[in-house]
Amino acid sequence: MRQQRRFGFGIVCSAAVGAVILGGAAAALAQEEGGEAEASTKDANGKTIVEPKVEEGEIRMDGTVKAIMSGDRFSIEASSFTTAKGKVVEFVTAKQKTITVAGDSLIQERVNPANKQPFSEVKLGRRITIVGRDAGSGKPLAARLVVLWPEKSGDFKTLATVRIGPAAGRLIDQSDEAYRLRDLDTALRLAERAVSAAQQSGDRAGQALSLGRAARIHSDKEEPEKAMELHQQALGLWQALGNPINQAIAMSNIASVYGALGQGDKALETLQAAITLVQNSGNRKLIATIWGHLGSYYMSDKQYDKAMEAFEQVLPLVSGQTDKGEEADVTADMAYLMSVSDQEDKARSTVERAAAMLDSIGDKRYKAGVLTTIAGVYRNLKENAKALDYLRQSLFLLKDLGDRRGYEVNEKRITDLEKGVKEDDAP
Repeated sequence: MRQQRRFGFGIVCSAAVGAVILGGAAAALAQEEGGEAEASTKDANGKTIVEPKVEEGEIRMDGTVKAIMSGDRFSIEASSFTTAKGKVVEFVTAKQKTITVAGDSLIQERVNPANKQPFSEVKLGRRITIVGRDAGSGKPLAARLVVLWPEKSGDFKTLATVRIGPAAGRLIDQSDEAYRLRDLDTALRLAERAVSAAQQSGDRAGQALSLGRAARIHSDKEEPEKAMELHQQALGLWQALGNPINQAIAMSNIASVYGALGQGDKALETLQAAITLVQNSGNRKLIATIWGHLGSYYMSDKQYDKAMEAFEQVLPLVSGQTDKGEEADVTADMAYLMSVSDQEDKARSTVERAAAMLDSIGDKRYKAGVLTTIAGVYRNLKENAKALDYLRQSLFLLKDLGDRRGYEVNEKRITDLEKGVKEDDAP
C-alpha cells in the first residue's frame, strides 16, 4: 500500500514502490563460514550437472534475471542464498539484487558446464545461479561464477495480471530497474521506448503499462501535468481493453496527480469511482491501497470520521502479514485521527500497538513514515520528548534513503519541538 505520511500539517514521504534490497545478513554469514567441495550429478539424459563451489567469504544466490542494465551489469530476483557451509536461506518474498561481471568472471551452463557462454546468454526471465562476494545492502554482488539454467527453467513473467509483448516487457523491466536505482532519466527513456515498441506491435496492454511507468517518473520529476496526460492515456486503453483492475490502478494514480496539483476534490471523486470498480474483485492488496489513499485525502481535508471509516476498511486487509509495514502504517494513522479527535486514551493505546510493530517492518520508507506518524501522535498528546525520539529515529532512515526533502522537513520539526520542550522546562 503506497500511502502518504502525515505529521499534522503535511506530507513527509511516501512508501517506496519496488522490491526490498538484499541486506547484509548474507555477507555476514558468508564471512563466518568456510567452503565445501563441488558436487556433480547427472540429469535424466546422462548429462553432467556440477553444483558450483562456494568459497569462504562467498555466497550463492539463485533466482531469475530481472533486467539487463549494460554489458557487465544485470539484476536478479533472488529466491534464496546459500553460504559456503551449505546453509540455505529461503526468502518469503523475492529480493532484488544487482550483479556485476568482470573479465575474469566465468559464465557457464548448468548442464555440461564446460560450455562457456558469452554475456549475451544472460537473458530476461532466465533462471540463474550466482556465486561471488556480496558487499551488502544496496551494493552489487561481484560475480565470480554465473551459471545459466536451461532456458525452459525460467519463464518470462506476466506483468500486472496482463499478457504483454516481449519487446515492451523487456524495456519495462529495464525501466523498472533504473527506477529502483533512482536513475530517472534512464528509466524515462526506457519507458518511452517501451511505449513506442508496444504501439508498433499493436500491444495495447504493453502500451498502457509503459505509459503508466512514464507517468510515474514524470510525477517524481515534479512534472504533474505531463504525468496526468500519460495516466489519462493509459486509463483510456484499460477502459478499451475492459480491464477493471488496471482501470482502478490508473485512476488511483490520477488521483495522486490531482493531489499534487492541489485538486483534492477531484482526487477524492476519482478514488471513490476506483473503489466502486474493485470493491468486490477480491484483490485485497488493491482494495487496501485505494481505501488507504481515500483515508489520506479525507484526513488532509479534515474529514476525520470518513478517514477513520476508510482506515477501518484497510486494517483487516493488511493484518496478519509477516512484514508489519502496512499494518503499522494504518494503525498509526488511526492513532493520529484519535489524537486530533479528543480520544487521548485510545490514541495512546493504538499508537503503542503501532510502535510495537516497528521491528517487523522491512521497508525503510514505510518505517520512516510510520515513525513520523507516531511522532505526530505523541506531539498531539503533548508528549514532546517521545515525539522527538521517534523523529530522530526517522532521520537516520531518511538520510540512508537519500530522501533529502523528508530529512529537511523532519529536521525542522525536531527544531520546533526542541524549542517547545525548552519552554516547557523553563522555570
